[in-house]
Amino acid sequence: MRELSIVYGPVTVGGISTEFLLDGFTRHAITDGKAQSFVEFDAVIVSGTAAGLASKCASLERVFRTPRLSLTVVQSGVKLLEAAHGSASGGFNTEPEIRKVGDVGDSGRSRRYTIRIQYQTPADTATTSGLRESVINVEYDASRIRTIRISGTFTAVPGTSTGRARYAAAIAAHVSAVLSGLGVTTSELVGEPVAESDYDDKVLRFERRYREIIFGQGQDSASDDPDIVDQRLTVSRREISEERSPVSGSVSGGGVAGSSGSSTAGGQVQALAVFDLRYEANIVSGVDPKAKYDAIRAWLVGQFTAVFSQGSFALTVERPEVDRAQNRLVVDMTAEGAVRGADMVRRMVRSEARLVSGVVFRGAWTGNPASHYVYQGHSADTRTTTVTTRYLATKDAASAESESEEAAMSFGGVGVGSGILVEKSSSSMPVRIGIEGSGHVLDMLDATSTVITRKVDQVGGGGGGGGVGTNVPFGTEQAGPAIFAAGVAGAGNA
Repeated sequence: MRELSIVYGPVTVGGISTEFLLDGFTRHAITDGKAQSFVEFDAVIVSGTAAGLASKCASLERVFRTPRLSLTVVQSGVKLLEAAHGSASGGFNTEPEIRKVGDVGDSGRSRRYTIRIQYQTPADTATTSGLRESVINVEYDASRIRTIRISGTFTAVPGTSTGRARYAAAIAAHVSAVLSGLGVTTSELVGEPVAESDYDDKVLRFERRYREIIFGQGQDSASDDPDIVDQRLTVSRREISEERSPVSGSVSGGGVAGSSGSSTAGGQVQALAVFDLRYEANIVSGVDPKAKYDAIRAWLVGQFTAVFSQGSFALTVERPEVDRAQNRLVVDMTAEGAVRGADMVRRMVRSEARLVSGVVFRGAWTGNPASHYVYQGHSADTRTTTVTTRYLATKDAASAESESEEAAMSFGGVGVGSGILVEKSSSSMPVRIGIEGSGHVLDMLDATSTVITRKVDQVGGGGGGGGVGTNVPFGTEQAGPAIFAAGVAGAGNA
């Protein structure tokens, strides 16, 4: 056995050593496996003195309870086995174990030990170098969009002395092969919750999560933008119709003194887009997020096209928000337009009723400063109706004013009951909505018409004078104070 030596760290057992001998009467064992291997042998320590034996035993025991030292088995100067922990050549993460069991070879000058050294083997025989094992999980959400979880273990290999370096070098090819085998054509990395290495980074356990992409990132095709992760886009459509009234008809609040009301009608539509994404960390460090937003902005604005069937809309709100600490960009956009075939966008009606009772008060000399004669004068029951209609700019001003005036006459009740037109007026004003420079603005035309009507009880032929109406004539007292009827002395007449 003198030609065979086992070297662990600073200690050589067998070979030319005269202190630590391999027991030639028992066999040594070498077991090699996919993940774990071990070497087992018996060693005999000899010394000329008891003190020397004790020192050598302590030295040997100390070495063989020290982990992660290199192991070499040499036969006649030729390496039969090597587990060089530092370079990962042949093996790493050595874990020695030394046992002392009573033996006939034990004496005051010698001692026999059984030593076992276990170590991990590199995954250098795998198809993907360094990949010891891998587990694939496919999860479907309610929309049948897949999330693929890829987990496993990478090890150091000769030439790549750490598991993390091997993982970084080989994971892309492994993931590509897995996704291709699953038929996933487009996906993105949405999480890497585990990348855990051992003490000296020889073995790394990993987990990655990929989400299938079915909608384009910053572009129309369903493809992955490597700078964008976890994109979320919602586009909502809202018709402004909560207070809609018919184009003609009575107005709520009519005939009530001091009342007013408003209503809308037309084809006004509002759309809201919320765009939420995260940037890769290298983009934030190397590129201004605003530059990336500028690159995809046109695509984002284009998402409104499907909402507005006429294809014309105004971008009225644009609010990008960059969170550099979280590598996040959130954009709120609002657009307004009309999807109906008519050129009217909306109609606002305001109606105000005003009643002046016509009561006349004349002071009475009663000694009470609050005493008055009360007479009924002429009342005034008026209604002012204002209609503002917003049209697309394709409508000419004259037609817009005419239609708005017609609506105001109808809402104001002209010709209905006793409503008599007192005054009317119409005007129009061009309006532009949208953010200038955005490429999406709309030119509008606001037409405003106001009519004033008065409700009266006509007498006679409606001419100037004659006839007696139902109102009490001016000057007829309704409830004169009793003091006049009694002729109180000293009371003056009004």
